[in-house]
This record gives sequence, C-alpha cells and structure tokens, in this order.
Amino acid sequence: MASPPFSIFFAPRTHSNIERLLHSLTPKVPLTPIPESCIQDFNIMWNPTPKPMTTYFSLPDLWLSFEKWSAYGAKTKVMVNNQGDVDQFFVPSLSAIQIFTNKPHETIRRRKKKMSFKSLYCNPSDIYMQSHDFLSKPYFEFNEKASPYNRPPLFDTIEKLSKSNPDLQTLTSLDLAPTSWMCVAWYPICQIPYIGIPIKDFDAAFLTYHSLFSFNQDTADKDNQSISLQPFGCAAYKFQGDVWLNHGQSDYMRLCDLHIAADYWIRDRGFEHHDFKFFSRQGGQPVAYAETPLCYSFDNCGGYLLGPDPFSSNCF
Repeated sequence: MASPPFSIFFAPRTHSNIERLLHSLTPKVPLTPIPESCIQDFNIMWNPTPKPMTTYFSLPDLWLSFEKWSAYGAKTKVMVNNQGDVDQFFVPSLSAIQIFTNKPHETIRRRKKKMSFKSLYCNPSDIYMQSHDFLSKPYFEFNEKASPYNRPPLFDTIEKLSKSNPDLQTLTSLDLAPTSWMCVAWYPICQIPYIGIPIKDFDAAFLTYHSLFSFNQDTADKDNQSISLQPFGCAAYKFQGDVWLNHGQSDYMRLCDLHIAADYWIRDRGFEHHDFKFFSRQGGQPVAYAETPLCYSFDNCGGYLLGPDPFSSNCF
C-alpha cells in the first residue's frame, strides 16, 4: 500500500493565492523527541525509511492545532486584482479519516495509560509481518455525510468521536501505518475588509487531504520543534472566477495535480468519500471568464474526465 505523493507539494509562491491558501490551511503540529536511549532500537524495529526517526507527534496535538480555527476560522490573504488584499476566513470540519495501525488492534486497546516509551515502541514481541490483516482494516474511520450547514467544526467533532473512541486522544504518529489519512472540509465564513463588490470566488469551499504518517514527511521546521502536515490532495466546490487562479496555468495545473492525487488516493483505498464525490460532481469547474464557462475546468484534469482543453485559444 503506497504512501501519499508528498513530492507534489511545492514551496508557496508569495503572490499565488492558491499557494497561500494551501499554506494557510496546513496544520502545524508540535513534535516530541524520541528518548535518546530508544532511538536506535526504535528505528531498527519500526522505521521503513533510510532516514533515522528522532521525533513524533500525537493525535491530541493535531486536534489542538484545529481548536482556534474551529472557533474563529483559518485566515488566508487573497490578492484581488486592483482591490488590494482581503483576509478570507474558512471554518474546518472533519470530512473523512481512516486510521490504520502498525500493530494489532487488540494490542493498542490493551495499552495502559502510563507506559514508558520503551514499553510502547521498543518491545521486540510487538514486531509483526506486513501480511497481517490489521494493516488493511482501519482501526478507526469516519465519513461525514451531513449537510455543511449541520456540521460542527472539526475540533468539536473530534471531541464527540473521542467519547466512544478514546484512542483518538492517545495515539501517536508512531502507531500509524502509511495508509492513515484525514480530509478536512473548509467552508468560507467571511472576508475582511468587505470590498463592496460581489466576487463569486469567495464562495469557494475546499477539501484538503493530509497524511497522518510522519516517517517520510520531510516537513519539520529547522529546529525540529514542529511538523507541517501539508496537503497531498485537494478538491474545490463553487470554484468560479479567476481570483484563486491569479497565476493562470501554473495554478490550474497545481490544482489539477492535487485533484488527481486525491482521486487516486481514495480509489486506491477503496473508500467511498462522500464529500469528494459531491465536490467533483457539483463544484469542479473554476471559471476564468463568464463568456467561456468551461475554462479552467477540473473536468479536464488527468484526462479521465470530460472537458475541453483549459488553455485553448478560446479561454483567453
């Protein structure tokens, strides 16, 4: 089972609205160092990559990174032609999540609250072959199907789910298999300042896909204190106008790549992602100009969906 295509992420361009959006919607999670006395044994037992693992993050810290966003919205700065900059705010909700563990489910559930790192991760009896079916069956999964208007913010949803699934508040990235992932739905709530003219792009909503597997994510900050869980996939809804695609073809191709990556990922998982299907069916056509309504159409992404050449002479 493959890991997400992390190489698809590029450094954000200062003046690209879509890159600034993706950067703004990236959760940043504090890292915890692995005890020095356990680093060698842990990497021999669990690390599938050549780069030594020295830190990890906890799921509770990941949920906390969404607490303020859930209460006040996540802010991204948008350049609007000659109107200046606008702060656009989005509220996050949990769209979907699948957690796969690298140990049998029974082993995870039998854990005691206060166990040493060595007991948890450096016990030779915990090594299992990759053929075990716990790697193919999710330890926990959630697939939101409620209307956006009836969804609580992500932090509130996790608190509710944790009551019947307490391990959501104890698991760490070291417990998770490479196929663990989550999708966040971002719905717009306001713009500051209000610029006085209607811009349909401000109605756009987004899905961002994030891996919960930390071994092959080279996205820790310089002092190794936190990690950015950058999106490996994205989908858009009510995507019209040219505000988000202010860099034209490069922005369009960037979103195409992310849309294809998300589609490939959930197909490979065999996961019927309700929001992705809805976004793809209803909202995958960012329109550059009213007289050419199919310009920038995501329906052309990857060639397996219907649509015209988004950069034909008719588009500009």
